[in-house]
Amino acid sequence: MQGEGFVMQGQERRPSRRQAQILLFTAMLGLFVCSFFIGFLRALNQRLGIAHGELFYTAATSVIYYTLFIILPAGLFAIRQPGLGENIRFKPLGGRAAFLIVLCAPFGVLFSTYANALWLTLIQALGGVIPPSPSVHAGSSAELIGLICVSAILPAVCEELLFRGMLLSAWEEKGSIRAMLIVTVWFTMMHGSIESIPAQFIGGLIMAFLVICTDSLFAGIVYHTVYNALVLIINNASSETEAVTGSYYEALGGASGMVSVVLLGLIMGGMLFFLLRRLYKGYCAKGFGFAPAKARKCAVSEYVIILCCAALGLMLYAMNLAEILGVAG
Repeated sequence: MQGEGFVMQGQERRPSRRQAQILLFTAMLGLFVCSFFIGFLRALNQRLGIAHGELFYTAATSVIYYTLFIILPAGLFAIRQPGLGENIRFKPLGGRAAFLIVLCAPFGVLFSTYANALWLTLIQALGGVIPPSPSVHAGSSAELIGLICVSAILPAVCEELLFRGMLLSAWEEKGSIRAMLIVTVWFTMMHGSIESIPAQFIGGLIMAFLVICTDSLFAGIVYHTVYNALVLIINNASSETEAVTGSYYEALGGASGMVSVVLLGLIMGGMLFFLLRRLYKGYCAKGFGFAPAKARKCAVSEYVIILCCAALGLMLYAMNLAEILGVAG
C-alpha cells in the first residue's frame, strides 16, 4: 500500500505536461481577453447611460473567465480522457482532514498577511508605489453571499482543478516536491501581482501540500474556498478600504511595529505548521507518501508552451511593475 495513489495512478491517463501547460496558457491568455472585454463593456454601458456597480463587473468577470477559460477547456479535455478524475485526485476527503484544513485557513490568512506586510514595506523602501487594491463591498447579506460565490467558491474550484489537479498531476513525474514548487510558481505568476507574491506563493504551496498529503483535490478546494471567503468577509467588514497614505513602515509602527509583525507572523506560521504536520502524520500512518522523482526530459513542444506561459506571466508582472514604478498610463 505504500505510496498508493501517488506512484501508480494510471499514469497513461494523467494529463501530459504539454497538455496541462496548454490549459494553463489558455487560462493566462483568458486574463487578457477578459480584461479587454470588461473594459469594452464598461465603456459601452457608460456611453449608453447604463449604470452598474462594481459588484456586477466583478461577477461578470469571474463567471465569464472561469467558465470560458478554465471549466470549458478542462471539461473538453476530460471528456477525451476516461478515468481522468481519479488521476487528478478527484477523490473524497475525510471529515477529520476537512476539519483540520478549515482550521488551517485562518492561520494561513494571518501568516500570509504578515508576510505580505513586510514585503510591501520592502517594495516601498526600494522606491516603489503600492497601487490601491481593488475592493468590492457588498451592501447586503445577499450581495455578500453572491460575492462569496463568484469570488471565493468559483475561483477556488476552478483554480484547484487547473493547478492542483491538471498541472500537479502532470508535473508529478518529476517528483512531488518538485511538482509542488513548479505548480506554485505558475499559480503565483498567473495572479500577476508583484505586491502579493508572498501571499500567493505561500497559499499555493500550502494547497499543493494538502492535495498531495490527503490524495484529494477537495483538500485544496476546501482550504482555497475558506481562505478566499475569510479575506472577502474581512475586507467587507470595513466600511471602506483605506489606502496607506504614508509608508508601510510608519503605518506598521516603525521598528517596534516591524518586530511585532515578525513575531506575530512566526506565531501564526507555527500554528499553521502544527496543523499541517498533524494532518500529514495522520495520512502517513495510512500509507500515503510523496511520489519519487522519475527521469524524463521535456520535449521541444513542452519547452515551447512553457516559454509561452512564462511570457504571458512576465507580461502580467510588467504591467503591474509599471503601476508600482508610477509609469502606467
